[in-house]
Amino acid sequence: MKQKYCSLFLLFIVFVSCRKIPTANFTTDKTAYNAGETIHCKDVSDNAYSWKWTAPNGNIYTTQNLDFVTDIYEASGTKTFTLEVASKDGKKNSTISKSITINELILSSDYFSSDSGANNKIIPLTKSCGVNNGNWVISASFSGTNVHGVSGGSYLDIFLPTTSPPLASGTYSLQTNHTSLMTGQASISLKTGDNDVGYQTYNSNTGQLNVSITSTGKVRVVFNNIPTAASYIFLSGDITCH
Repeated sequence: MKQKYCSLFLLFIVFVSCRKIPTANFTTDKTAYNAGETIHCKDVSDNAYSWKWTAPNGNIYTTQNLDFVTDIYEASGTKTFTLEVASKDGKKNSTISKSITINELILSSDYFSSDSGANNKIIPLTKSCGVNNGNWVISASFSGTNVHGVSGGSYLDIFLPTTSPPLASGTYSLQTNHTSLMTGQASISLKTGDNDVGYQTYNSNTGQLNVSITSTGKVRVVFNNIPTAASYIFLSGDITCH
């Protein structure tokens, strides 16, 4: 009889353990990552016996922990990871989602300049891409001592006459402004200065802007020695974005 009770007790323990409700949770080793880095997701769930990760690209993984490698050309933004865990008998589950910040990588080739590119190279601190006034705009900025030695900032905008990024390589003729760009045209604007002395804007006059598409579908723009209205300002740059 005693043995019978012991067996029943053990069955009860197993039954209860199988019915424990899991609570999904995970941590990451950092709160923000640069594009190209690996996001390490560590499971810290309670009462979990199986794991189902849904990565930002839609792929499913069933390991307890997840290491996810981001694209080196990833644009700034957030990526959402979802973890679903289940109880021992698989009848109870819990789900949690977290968004992780991604900072676009400043590539070794990224720069812009107010002369032919040989001097005063500015390595941007930030880059972004998006629609602005009906054009797709690639922006790069730098805070600090700018291209004219003024303590302030430098802001470069490249305007293309579409509301979406180019899908193929090509050459654009540079115009004075971006208000009425046509197919095959583009415009570059460099703004520099600070609030004490005021900002000065230099717009492209003529020249060519070359667009190429990387193997991962990102857009790279290159321009050299572009004249502006200021006879001493020539714009150059090499920016990969989005």
